[in-house]
Amino acid sequence: MIDVRTSAGVSAAQAFEAWEGAVSAAYVPMSVSPVHLGDFHGRVDAAQFGDLTLSRVRASAQLARRTRRLVALSDEPMLFAVIQCGGAPGWLEQGERVPGPHPGEMYLLDTGRPYTVCVDDCWDRIVAQVPLEPILERTGLRPNEIRTGVPLPGTGAVGVVGRFFRDLIDLRSEDSAGMELLAAHGMDLLAAAVRLAASEPRCGRFAEVLDLTDYRSRCAGTTTE
Repeated sequence: MIDVRTSAGVSAAQAFEAWEGAVSAAYVPMSVSPVHLGDFHGRVDAAQFGDLTLSRVRASAQLARRTRRLVALSDEPMLFAVIQCGGAPGWLEQGERVPGPHPGEMYLLDTGRPYTVCVDDCWDRIVAQVPLEPILERTGLRPNEIRTGVPLPGTGAVGVVGRFFRDLIDLRSEDSAGMELLAAHGMDLLAAAVRLAASEPRCGRFAEVLDLTDYRSRCAGTTTE
């Protein structure tokens, strides 16, 4: 568990420095900076099941950036599936800046490419983290075919996968044995969500975002530095 907060003996700057180090160690190297002045708190509760790490992150407003320089510090790219449980949606960018996600929605991030996530108020999200390579093997997709940086609907088949991970982490304090048994299917379910997202029909409020993402992925030098 990670629990960082300001206090009488810990300034906001010190708290952010500790938080940045903790989340960089728990996930991938990233830079984290405040969005507002004032008190800060951040908490991560995580459980690992083989190649799948499942965590719940609750924190104050912040800007998290994974730059090209930080990408170069990591050996193996990971895939993050991030489910919004509550709080501020903010915005994210991995190719094109888009608003969201809203509660129930999920987005994917490829840590082998730069990205930025900004939330301007308190937030609550679940992160399912796996190596990218097994997902590519299961789906038959190339990295640039995965729909990253786009909020995916909390309804339909993709929504079922998001709810699975959200419900799964709630079992940690109630039924750890059951949680471990169900988590064994997490990699396959995440691969299914990736495959479903790749074939998401271009309609509704996601169509323009998907088109922009495709356009940006074909243009050199348009990702976050």
